[in-house]
This record gives sequence, structure tokens and C-alpha cells, in this order.
Amino acid sequence: HDALLGFDAEDFHRGQFFPEEESLVRTLTESVEEYYLPRCNHLTAASPGIATAYAETIGVQKPDVILNVFSLDERHGHTPPEVLEAEKPAEGVISLYWYSQVIGPNRGLLDALRALSFLEDHVHLTLRGTWAEGFEDQLRSEAGALGVEHRLRVLPPAPPDQLVERAAQHDVGLALEQSTKVNRDLCITNKI
Repeated sequence: HDALLGFDAEDFHRGQFFPEEESLVRTLTESVEEYYLPRCNHLTAASPGIATAYAETIGVQKPDVILNVFSLDERHGHTPPEVLEAEKPAEGVISLYWYSQVIGPNRGLLDALRALSFLEDHVHLTLRGTWAEGFEDQLRSEAGALGVEHRLRVLPPAPPDQLVERAAQHDVGLALEQSTKVNRDLCITNKI
């Protein structure tokens, strides 16, 4: 149809696989990137690392970088006051806060629980998201073994325009991304 083509690289998709992993999905990902990215009229990337990796790997012009950040107008007025009040941790509690769409493995959460066990009892860990299949039992079992299950709070997902206000109810935001795949070394998550 002679249409223009653009692509926004939210991640370095070929880097989302373990280095030794050989799979059909990996092969298809690489094939699609190599075929379509050079044909794009416009490329953007979510971090300088992703932009550089695509330029060097595929040989395309370095994509423009658009950081994955929240708008300043999302800081106030999107969440009902009674919801914000319920979001606040109990009096005297210091809340470590982590959120994502999925609460799952390889996200640094087990490390956070282990660290929590070394902190004073008034420091709690608050997670927001939907459980990955089977991970809730694993995390809660680890929390029990460490004696911190009473310091773990899990909140349901929230509308995107309320994330900033809700995060502001907590004391310390956590960005726990682990360097298990090349993509994690290159991306800058919106948690940062």
C-alpha cells in the first residue's frame, strides 16, 4: 500500500532471550527485526542502550530515544482521595514499593525479600501487580521461611494514570531489574 513504516523499540527484543537459548520465537524475532527494521521510515527506542544495540546489530540508523516516563500531570488528581488514603502504609511503617504488570520470577523480588529480613521490623515490602502463574506460592513460601510474611503487602494493579500518585504514598521505590538477559542491561524501566 506504499504506507510509511515506523517502529518503537520498547525493548531490545532479540536480547530478551537467554544467550544460550535456541527457540523458534528467538529465530522469528531476529528474522522479523532484520527484515523490517531497515525498511522503517522512523525508529525510536526506549533507552540509549537499545538504540545503540539496534544500530550496531541490524545496521540501521540509530533510533531516536524517547524515555519511558510518566507525565508530570499524572502527579495529582487522578485517584480518589479515599483510595489514596487506603494505599498508605500503616502508621510508623516504612514502605519499600515495587510495581509491574506481572509479579513474577527474575524480577529481583526474592532478593528484596531476603534483604527485608535484615531490616528492622517496621520496614515492609509492598508489591503491586498480577501474579505470574505459580509465583505467589514461591514468594510467600520464601517470605515465611525468612519470617517476613507479615511485612509483605500485595496490591492489585492500578490504572496507568494513577500509578504515580499511588507510588507517592510509599517511602522508597524499588527498581530491581536483574541482569539475566542482554535486554535488561540495555533498557531503562519506567520504575527508574
